Amino acid sequence: MDSWKAAVSVPSQEMARIARRTLNEMGYGFSRDRTYKNFTRFAVVIPIPEAAYTFRFWVEEPTPFVLDLYSTRPTHTGVVHFVEVHMIEDEEDVRRFLRGLVERMPRLPWKFTFMDRFRYGFVVPEFVTARRKWRRMLEPPKRRSPRTG
Repeated sequence: MDSWKAAVSVPSQEMARIARRTLNEMGYGFSRDRTYKNFTRFAVVIPIPEAAYTFRFWVEEPTPFVLDLYSTRPTHTGVVHFVEVHMIEDEEDVRRFLRGLVERMPRLPWKFTFMDRFRYGFVVPEFVTARRKWRRMLEPPKRRSPRTG
């Protein structure tokens, strides 16, 4: 796996604080940076290109990967927050970090509030797939038993 992305129920600014604390407590070597992520916002039916401020963490140890935390505003009232991990070399180190991150969050990353869902939409793909994406990343891959035949 080269990258992973999922919606998260906690705003990116708070997630950046939690991520920094998690990286420090787990002894991961990292540096911080900022950048922008492009996304499309819809005003009535017209797509408008925009950019979201992104908190970027360059993790060097134990295995290099890049963590991006950002919030998009795809509609005039709705905000969706994202966690994105790039350049994954060792999934288990990323999995260990994400488990530590989830433990320090005020609520589970896929537990969106009623107001979050109301403002942006109840069945948007980001909210619907968040739980599955987080669970797949947090749980170790299941070994399949060899077929007998």
